[in-house]
Amino acid sequence: MTEKDGTYSFGNLRPGQYVVHTLLQPTAKRGSEAPPIEAYLPQYYPNAGDFTSAARLDLRGLELRADFVLSRGRVFSVSGSVKGLLNPYSFHCQFADAAGQLMTATGWQYSPDTAQFAILMPAGLWTLWCDGSDGTTRAYATREIKVESSNIRGLELELRQPFDIPLNEYGAHLSRIDPPTAGLAPEPDYVPVPGAIRGVPPGKYRVKVPSESCVASVSSGNTDLLYGDLVVADGAQPVAIRVSRFNKCPTLGGTIHADSGDPWGVVLLVSDSDHIEPAIVPFNQGRFNTPPIIPGTYHVYAFRSLNELEYANLDALREYPSQTVRLEKDQHAIINLELIQKR
Repeated sequence: MTEKDGTYSFGNLRPGQYVVHTLLQPTAKRGSEAPPIEAYLPQYYPNAGDFTSAARLDLRGLELRADFVLSRGRVFSVSGSVKGLLNPYSFHCQFADAAGQLMTATGWQYSPDTAQFAILMPAGLWTLWCDGSDGTTRAYATREIKVESSNIRGLELELRQPFDIPLNEYGAHLSRIDPPTAGLAPEPDYVPVPGAIRGVPPGKYRVKVPSESCVASVSSGNTDLLYGDLVVADGAQPVAIRVSRFNKCPTLGGTIHADSGDPWGVVLLVSDSDHIEPAIVPFNQGRFNTPPIIPGTYHVYAFRSLNELEYANLDALREYPSQTVRLEKDQHAIINLELIQKR
């Protein structure tokens, strides 16, 4: 929220790269004018009109400044009806641009009695991402829409229920990576229960497996999900996911040196693959040994603590010294580490 003089600030941010942008904001008070109306259009620092032209701000404990010059344009009403649930008492939509970045809904209106909705949108090609609930069932809808120079009326959105994806065993879960979570706090992961991953809506997902799971492959039909992503199409039942494991996996051990004397803390192993989750191994008396982990390339760190550290993000760790090790199946490797003192 900006102050009356146009200033704003964010505090207590973790180190890392950030994209800063303004929100779509009508210039008139809500309800005082009928669309199309004038609005301040979203801007990405430094005054870019779309996400692909935005600058990434590298925040490393410094105070940074990002000023904007807002531009005005017209926004139009997109309205219609919802079907697919008998009584959808709650319904909400967001819209994403061609780069997959979500815009915060402005001027949103929805009537549970009539299942009618309206939203304000600027001109452009957008994808609506919507979800609704009748109190017991949650359902979803997506729709590509082109807004040109006039209001759009009579749009019909059909809500569809999420899928249960068969899964032969534990060892993998899904993390959504398409526009409903891009640039936002992640939605909860879709974690398996016996025999299935339940309640998965249409979208694009990345399989995540623990480093210590000794998983050899995760597949869905002809797609290798340790290298590719899973696309759940609207209205099409996804193919079952199959997990297989190695009989034996590599391990890593070694020593940690600290200037302060007898070191203790945690060893962090971050894989080159963003499908493999980091391994965290506590140590004391300057020695560590990992359980069996998935073969591959790992970047290895020794920290006193992982508090306030974005440890699953290699980019956020780049200022810290590490060792890179390639672990082959059945291998036991040994390395020596220096205890890192966080800044």
